[in-house]
Amino acid sequence: MKIFDVSYHGSHYDLSPEEYLIKSESNIRYASYLKNNYSLLFIFHTSSNKKIKEKGITYFFRKKKWNSKVLLPLKLSWIVRKNCPDIILVHSIFYIHFAAFLRFFIPDKAVILIQNHGELPPVSYLKKVLIRYCDKYIDGYLFTSKQMGRPWLNQKLIATDTKIFEVMEGSTSFVKKDRINSKEITGVSLTKPVFLWVGRLDSNKDPLCVLKAFKRFKDTGKDFELYMFYHTIELLNEIEVFISDNDLQKNIFLKGYINHDALEKWYNATDYYISASHKEGSGYALCEAMACGAIPIVSKIPSFEYMTKNGYAGLLYEKGNSDMLFENLLTTIGLDQKEYQNRVNQIFQERLSFEAIAKGLDSIIQKHLEERISCK
Repeated sequence: MKIFDVSYHGSHYDLSPEEYLIKSESNIRYASYLKNNYSLLFIFHTSSNKKIKEKGITYFFRKKKWNSKVLLPLKLSWIVRKNCPDIILVHSIFYIHFAAFLRFFIPDKAVILIQNHGELPPVSYLKKVLIRYCDKYIDGYLFTSKQMGRPWLNQKLIATDTKIFEVMEGSTSFVKKDRINSKEITGVSLTKPVFLWVGRLDSNKDPLCVLKAFKRFKDTGKDFELYMFYHTIELLNEIEVFISDNDLQKNIFLKGYINHDALEKWYNATDYYISASHKEGSGYALCEAMACGAIPIVSKIPSFEYMTKNGYAGLLYEKGNSDMLFENLLTTIGLDQKEYQNRVNQIFQERLSFEAIAKGLDSIIQKHLEERISCK
């Protein structure tokens, strides 16, 4: 059986196909856990045309000068038809019309799935009409959390909740390492609780909510270290003023940008990973932190609820609620870290790992293929 993983949007035009594969590892490595049972092909749009076959998986790179969500991709559709896939995985619901168009090029028995990447329902009436029409040609939708599919169901853009499945959009190759050694390498405290923030400094990530909670945490006499890594600085001035006004310079360290690969040692050095996001398509930073055994203290949003198994492997608080976050910080004082780290490791393997993504996709495929057979 053959799986075709299709990306219609172009990205990383500055990278060679070989570099693109490295950059996209988080979204494609799941295939290594399926290649014994399926033939896998990927289509990407980059700066050049090339075909690479590596470790039993085929990657097609197509040169694309612009991204169009209007012009139907006839040539690409013929490529798909020529390869006779049994399962097609299309990325982004906003390309649902392209996915539906494929139905006229492939056998009726082929399964078409769409991976959501955090997209919300469109505002445009015409786009909604288009999505409702195309939905009848789609077999299933992959969301990080079923709750994230609820807005699409409520607006009748997806006909039924039986089409919605929970599968992470990507994972990480970061691994858990010795925590004490990682603390020594990074220079963080060996005696104080260490917290880590990774993300943009914008209103959606809500870093000021985090700082307000930590200010109260310090006021109770608790000592700690919070390290913050970020690659955008929208709220940096407000954060610096808050830290200075509340005498938090010895507790909160603004580290700025760091190379992505270098984050692995910091995830391994930290005790707790902090996030205050108001919305996320999934949460790659949280995924990476959990891969390294850091205990999540994160906002209660659909993707994070799924990723922590509703707080079984972490502490949740209502988004924007610094008081509730403060209570969670107090909870860490008597927390059995070893028990929670075991939970984090368990849930990462069950829900967030590349193997978990592969198993989830395989179960969805088998379900649809059985339905195809039973309908004959």
